[in-house]
Amino acid sequence: MKGKIDGKVVLISGAAGEVGKRGAEILSAENAKLGIIDLTDNVEKIAAGIRKSGGEALGRVVDICKEEDVRKFVRDVFDKFGRIDGVLNIAAIYRGLVNRNFEEIPWQEMEKVLKVNIMGIWMLTKEATPYMKKQKSGSIVNISSTAAWGLAGLLHYDASKAAVLGMTRAMANELGPHGIRVNTIAPGLLPTESSLGRITKEYAEKLSSMAALRKLPTPDDVIGAAKFLLSDDSASITGQTMVVDAGRLFL
Repeated sequence: MKGKIDGKVVLISGAAGEVGKRGAEILSAENAKLGIIDLTDNVEKIAAGIRKSGGEALGRVVDICKEEDVRKFVRDVFDKFGRIDGVLNIAAIYRGLVNRNFEEIPWQEMEKVLKVNIMGIWMLTKEATPYMKKQKSGSIVNISSTAAWGLAGLLHYDASKAAVLGMTRAMANELGPHGIRVNTIAPGLLPTESSLGRITKEYAEKLSSMAALRKLPTPDDVIGAAKFLLSDDSASITGQTMVVDAGRLFL
């Protein structure tokens, strides 16, 4: 069945996580051709599953912060599919982070979170945009978080997600003349294993009750927004932040 992104070639980072995997599944179901990466070999199994279902996907284990590996992956996707139409930057460190005062965050942990969550987006995007510039078209969707507005206990994660907002606007300004759009999605707390493992059931219910829609957003909600921003339906939207949190944060 043809969809809004039928035939588009989309790169997805963090594709073995819960949000990334759903992204690959949903976009593939609408006939997008995918280049997907993650740091775990599950990404290759996900790509194989897509191909078995009749879709097209190239999956590879890639460290998002290794420039040559990212460059080779992007080149291989282009060689396979002949173009690159979109980038969905999901890869980020969140699972396993311990809530603590910012003075107590170890230097190595701070450095790792900022490197992956900020430089990872920069790395994949900078390798993809030369191909988009030649086409004079493309859409980049960065995943931030409502944590960008500040949560106690995760300063490094909050800072990295706030940086994504600024990067998106800068990229949108620089790439707009080339016909390339750049937008951000800022999800609220998602009921994923990594998120629910950090909080109690009671706190999750409290967050749900505070949302206008009285629920938590889901990975499918995030990917639905990404699908819109990757499609031609959003052809005049760039430099924007779309909050997907069931109505807790109104901008």
